[in-house]
Amino acid sequence: MRHFVSLELSRVAELPLRPLLYAAAAAATAAGVYYYLNNHGDGERTTLDPADTTPTEDPVQMGSAESDLVEPDLMCDVDEGSVTQTDSTASQTDSTASQTDSSASQTDSSASQTDSTASQTDSTASQTDSTASQTDSTASEVSLSEAEEKYELESCARLENEKPELLSDVNALQDSVQELKKELSEARKRNDELEMECNKKSQELQLLQIQHNAIKTHLRKECEEERRAHSDLKSQYNQSMKTLTQTEVCLAEVEEKNVCERYSNDEIVDHMLELRGKIYHDHKREQMRLESEREILQSQYKEIFQQCDELLMDCRREREAHNILKSQYDHLQCWESEREILQSQYKEILQQCDELLMECVREREAHNILKSQYDNVIETLTHNEELLKYFQISLDEAEEIYWPAMEFSTQLESDLSPAVGGRALGDTQSVTR
Repeated sequence: MRHFVSLELSRVAELPLRPLLYAAAAAATAAGVYYYLNNHGDGERTTLDPADTTPTEDPVQMGSAESDLVEPDLMCDVDEGSVTQTDSTASQTDSTASQTDSSASQTDSSASQTDSTASQTDSTASQTDSTASQTDSTASEVSLSEAEEKYELESCARLENEKPELLSDVNALQDSVQELKKELSEARKRNDELEMECNKKSQELQLLQIQHNAIKTHLRKECEEERRAHSDLKSQYNQSMKTLTQTEVCLAEVEEKNVCERYSNDEIVDHMLELRGKIYHDHKREQMRLESEREILQSQYKEIFQQCDELLMDCRREREAHNILKSQYDHLQCWESEREILQSQYKEILQQCDELLMECVREREAHNILKSQYDNVIETLTHNEELLKYFQISLDEAEEIYWPAMEFSTQLESDLSPAVGGRALGDTQSVTR
């Protein structure tokens, strides 16, 4: 912004120099014309007779004498150059005045833009204050989680940190606006000065216009020479007309080529429209195909959902079977504990048998008495052994049934866990839809 203001000031500072240069050029031309007229007046007096000393002289005679002494072409060139220079200086001064007005309007617009930016910064500062107050009121009224409170505190701190920066920017913009206003007032003063200079130059132009009217009478005599030149120009004009007819013929040929190119462009446009229609139909077909594929995928999704329900029912059934097998395994564990008890009893009986054998060796006499008891004990032992073998076989069979069932249940759980997760995802997607 400051760079833009400095550029505008440099432009405004450069403007007053141009009218001064134009005024200096106009003064120099006026002085040259005056000096030239004085010189021609002295020469005329030297050529006239001494007897002819009338105080007033006819301007026509003066003009004829000047035309006799000086070449008329040079006189015409000098006079016309001075008049055109004065006219150009007047137009240039008017243009410089309009430029100064435009630069002043530009500075006004830039000042208004800076005012608008300052008001925008004030509004942003007020918005930040209102947002800070709103965040404080919402933090006091609503009991949010600790994370949200921390976020609000951080946002408030950021806004408070940004507030002085925005205020400093607003102050800087206000200072720049005041500077621009001062520069505007200076530019207006310069514009007033330029208007005064323009008024002075307009007065000088009026004086030059009077001189121009005096010279105009002298220029009428040169019209005849210009007529001769006009005849020459007429011949040149005829030649130029011939060349113009030739150029018109060339233009007609070019127009015919242009028409042919237009027809070719129309054909290209028609081809582009056909391609556009084809692309639209292809797009429509593709859209229909995608819709059919979507319907097929929806039907497949429904079938997979039904299969998932069936798998869940099978999983429930297998869990019930697993629970039954687990109860059977618990019964088998009970039987195994009973078997261990029987084994301990069997060991005790063996110990007793050993003791009895020792007693049998020692007491041969009591062997016959105890032989019947011994036979009974042996029968009970054999019966217990048969029971133990039967229990061992049943335990082995139960283990063979239990371990494959456990492996089968683990496999089912591992297979059904992704299916159950996919069903949950499908349920969530259907809910979101």
